[in-house]
Amino acid sequence: MMAFLAADTFLRETYPSSIPLMAKYQDWHDDPISPKQTGFLKKLGVPIPEGLTKGEARDLIEETLRNQQGGRRQGGKLVPRIEAVAVGKI
Repeated sequence: MMAFLAADTFLRETYPSSIPLMAKYQDWHDDPISPKQTGFLKKLGVPIPEGLTKGEARDLIEETLRNQQGGRRQGGKLVPRIEAVAVGKI
């Protein structure tokens, strides 16, 4: 917990103009999907519904990448699946 607080403090003091970009709810979330998001979703093989917003596209991209990488959400945080963890020689 202390590491997150230290990181938040560092970011706020070092990059104050970037804080709005990191906020969870922003006005841009309701804008129409961007061409780059469209291209990336197509590359991932994800169908693009009519009227998709930037925020919804971001969520689709995150979910698709998470599923491809074997991750899952627990308490709002992305955690790896145990079966996706490989242990090498010790």
